[in-house]
Amino acid sequence: MTSAVRRLSVCLTILFSFSLSACSTDRPAASGVATSIPTAAPISAPLSPTSVPAVQTPILQATLPTALPTPTFDPHTCPLTGLPVEDLDWSQRRAILVQLGNSPPERPQSELALADLVFEHLTEGGITRFSAVYLCQTALNIGPVRSGRLVNLENVPMLNAIFVHVGASNGVLARFNASEINQAKFDEYVGDPGITRITTRQPPFNAYTSTELIWSLARERGWASGDRVTVLPFDARLPSDGGPATRIDLPIRPGVTDVAYAYDAASGVYLRSMAGFPHTDLATGEQLRAANVLVIYAAHTETDIIEDSLGSRSIQIDLTSGGRAQLLRDGQVYEGRWSRPDPHAFFELTDAAGDPLNLKPGVTWIQIVPMDFAVTIG
Repeated sequence: MTSAVRRLSVCLTILFSFSLSACSTDRPAASGVATSIPTAAPISAPLSPTSVPAVQTPILQATLPTALPTPTFDPHTCPLTGLPVEDLDWSQRRAILVQLGNSPPERPQSELALADLVFEHLTEGGITRFSAVYLCQTALNIGPVRSGRLVNLENVPMLNAIFVHVGASNGVLARFNASEINQAKFDEYVGDPGITRITTRQPPFNAYTSTELIWSLARERGWASGDRVTVLPFDARLPSDGGPATRIDLPIRPGVTDVAYAYDAASGVYLRSMAGFPHTDLATGEQLRAANVLVIYAAHTETDIIEDSLGSRSIQIDLTSGGRAQLLRDGQVYEGRWSRPDPHAFFELTDAAGDPLNLKPGVTWIQIVPMDFAVTIG
């Protein structure tokens, strides 16, 4: 029996135990609050990975500016949503990327609805985790904050963001520490401030943060303003050559992490559901919504990094090499391609003719899936 088959056998015996997210064990908090408790068994993800060593990430020296550079964006428009903003001091504000859990006991999340941009990516257990990005809105109770994954080596530099998380596996932490994201991050596990433990949830699901706290701490450390601002491509005008897309289904793990979006023509946004139920925000009670649902097809490779006691291995997601993309906006779907020649830039999106494919102003949810993943759009 191969090791993969043995792991699958163990997973199936405890499939319905969901006391922890993504089949991983987060490290204990530096404050001494235990965050390591029995967890859900890993569920076979819809992947066919090949086990290879994880790629080492070179150290890139961070340049911390003494003053905000000349803006490369309209200061009255949020660069991550394309929506109007007023009275934001860009010299004191930098994007914050918070790693949030999404296993059943971590739902509903709090203030995920206030993120300007959200990545959803697979973990090693067939469950997903969120990288929520905050820049133009204030959020005072974001959580539950969870551990980092290898994908953060790509999406944090993409946005020049301050990274907030609670630990990671040893192999992932080693790569974080050897990379540029180590220059501006708050990790509770190593004693960094920025995380509050609430009493209404059990650990490890009780770690929360706020944008005001992180920006305040960032000012103390000289990180408040980045040396650059990532600007997403927006255009209120509809692209050409779209097809109808009133619903999208992403069956990541049926019954557990099957994701769906339904287009609401009245509001012009997509309403999100999880496991057949509306996915709501704990703080607002409202269903999560997106002006854009961007599906990024990317290579997923199982690495040699062990994530938990069951032997689950970390997944490396390639957000550099390019591939297929689908953009859903305004009830239409547009086939295209993504590329990213600059590791410090957002995806370059083009349509079938090679012309720029622009987002609708508003919040964008990015669904990162394997290249052969079966997405249903209708």
